[in-house]
Amino acid sequence: MGGNNCCNNDLKHQKQSFFDLRKVKTNFAKLNEISSNSNLMLDSRLKLNFTRYRCFNDIPIRDRFTNNDKYTELKVKWSDRMFRERLLYEECLEIEPKTLFTGSKYEGEFLNDFQTGEGRYWSDLGDYYEGTFYKGLKNGLGLFVSRYGLIYDGEFQNNLEHGRGVKIWPDGSYYIGEFNEGKIHGYGKYVWCNDQCYTGDWRDSLMDGLGVYEWPDGKKHEGFYKENNMNGRGKMTYPNGMIYEGNYENDQRSGYGILVQQNGSKYEGDWLNGLYHGQGKMISSDGREEYGIWQDGRQISRIMVNDSKKNLNSSTDMIMDSNPGTE
Repeated sequence: MGGNNCCNNDLKHQKQSFFDLRKVKTNFAKLNEISSNSNLMLDSRLKLNFTRYRCFNDIPIRDRFTNNDKYTELKVKWSDRMFRERLLYEECLEIEPKTLFTGSKYEGEFLNDFQTGEGRYWSDLGDYYEGTFYKGLKNGLGLFVSRYGLIYDGEFQNNLEHGRGVKIWPDGSYYIGEFNEGKIHGYGKYVWCNDQCYTGDWRDSLMDGLGVYEWPDGKKHEGFYKENNMNGRGKMTYPNGMIYEGNYENDQRSGYGILVQQNGSKYEGDWLNGLYHGQGKMISSDGREEYGIWQDGRQISRIMVNDSKKNLNSSTDMIMDSNPGTE
């Protein structure tokens, strides 16, 4: 395809008014940074077959596009059955950039009047895709760049993100991991533009299952999630040394849990909506224990306990404020 440079240059000028080159270049730099992050790649479930990038006339080009392999391999899922179809390059017609009836442009291979094989596609709105096609749809490994700066590099099935890939949003947030029919689904890591991150299980683009959520100030939650909320067993550690380990419901401490304050004092007992609620035990930093009943974060019954007696039902006139800490 020796004559493509001129054509690509023309297309670049035609689409320049649509393409946000600043965001695209910034996110390409982030994509290369992610691919070379050795700490990230230590997690075998996040390993991807990354390719380094270059920019040609401000249009992203993947080096592997110009490879000289005799075959291109398409991996397509059809009726829940994985199969591979090898296409001889001789069977695919390579052409110069062609304007389609939609006003979009395509450069690449055709088979039986369908875009099939390796190709590059510029939509009439300015979006760009470069990778593998099958019967006119994005199928296999590819790179998609929206005119707004969103980038996805990974596997496609029937025009949808499906399999493993990395997706970077215009604000710099990114996700690396598994996709299913266009949704984040399976295992992966999402990093927001404010440097908060979640690594773990996803379902229908929601945090769902076992995972770890980390804040830039050092706070970290390890445990179970349901539809983006902490639900079930979990452990929260705080930058000031405070630790909570116990049950959550809808992002709130609820059920049985243990809170250890930074001074070593401890509460063990029942919670509701993030507050002490029900039976519990308070242990001071010097080891003294106090059993009691709490309601909405306030102790309504207590008894000082020594080694000889414990009585949760003894009432006193004292009402003591409790400070369960903050989420």
